[in-house]
Amino acid sequence: MKRYNYIKFIRKRMWNFTGFLICCLAVLFSCKSADEEERVKDLPSLFPDYVNVSVPYNIAPLNFLLKDCSGQIEVRLSSSSSDYTFIGNEGKIRFPQNEWAELLKKEKGGVIKVNVKAQKDAKWIVYPSFKWEIKAEAIDDYIIYSKEVPGNVPNLNKSLTRREMASFSEKEIHKEQPFFYAKFPEKVSFRGKKRGNFGVYVMDSLFVSYISVFPDKRRENIGLHSSVLLADFSNEQYKVLPDSISSGGEISFVDLSFDSRKLFYCVSSGSVDPDSILSLKYDLMCRDINPADLSVSEKLDTLVNLPAVSVSYPSSSPDGNYIAYTVSEFGASSEWHDDSDMRLMNLHTGTIDSLKVVNSAEKADIVRGWSSNGRWLMFSSKRDDGFYERVYFSYIDSTGTAHKPFMLPLLDASYYNNMMEIFGDLKIEN
Repeated sequence: MKRYNYIKFIRKRMWNFTGFLICCLAVLFSCKSADEEERVKDLPSLFPDYVNVSVPYNIAPLNFLLKDCSGQIEVRLSSSSSDYTFIGNEGKIRFPQNEWAELLKKEKGGVIKVNVKAQKDAKWIVYPSFKWEIKAEAIDDYIIYSKEVPGNVPNLNKSLTRREMASFSEKEIHKEQPFFYAKFPEKVSFRGKKRGNFGVYVMDSLFVSYISVFPDKRRENIGLHSSVLLADFSNEQYKVLPDSISSGGEISFVDLSFDSRKLFYCVSSGSVDPDSILSLKYDLMCRDINPADLSVSEKLDTLVNLPAVSVSYPSSSPDGNYIAYTVSEFGASSEWHDDSDMRLMNLHTGTIDSLKVVNSAEKADIVRGWSSNGRWLMFSSKRDDGFYERVYFSYIDSTGTAHKPFMLPLLDASYYNNMMEIFGDLKIEN
């Protein structure tokens, strides 16, 4: 009896121990499965595409989402002196503002290595690392823009938003009209730029939209019976330039050098005919300016006059070395042309860079302006969805070489996917 009870006791204990061992092994293998890593060869697909980009040290956090991922992600930012790890959910990462600013300030002029891991199907996908080059040349403190429905006629009284480039703080401001605005009530639109105390503007008496249906549907917003005006804001003086500068054509876009001594403008090769929109072409011209009396020289320099190339949106660099502009097959509304690309001309040598590293392959890219130090070229692009323009910046180094651009960061990167407006009146300033 005693022997039987002893054996029964031993068997009971063995079964308990076996059950305990099975539970431990189950927990062990489940933990191992959850921590299992799979390394892949392809770089992570991010939106916005922040893989291997150059950014200023005073830019807002490059928040992004990992495409095709709805789980947890882990992002490690490391360098020779820093190592941060951040966790995000639903495939999105949002970097804390203070830690981000501290990291970029510390790595100013250096490189940050970025490692991304994503949890998919109970395992971690480990992507190859990429880098962020943190440039020591700052970008301006603010970007100013309006949000517009694509294709609308210019609104002279729209409100503007001023946003800090180093953060996501925004403030609504009202667009100030130039002092001469009330003197031209018959003009339906003003387009131009102000450089310090001077400015240049195109004033349109008529603003029309044409629709071309061949080879595909494209919209052309064209100002007619236009005049060019130079303004001295310090003395509140202005001068309307003689019609002869257009040589019988229509002027679409103007630009003023930062020293206010050169006028750049796009002019059609002839009068605008609605029946020949497909052959409408604008050339890029330049004339010297005398700021003292707001006069322009008789000497005309033709910078771009090529067959099947129409120029729009010229913008000269602050140092006077370059002018960036947009080209398309015809017309002036480059944002409606998928073939629109940007070019960068060296004003000293005349050489032209096709900006292959900056332009997208199939969608419109439009020049919008420069940072005040001439190191950051701002442009808008439809490369992301083909419909709405988003704001991008490309670093232009001291040799004039362009680097892969980055999109204007947002607090929530997924907001771009739901935004049905474009950025207009783009300007960056301190």
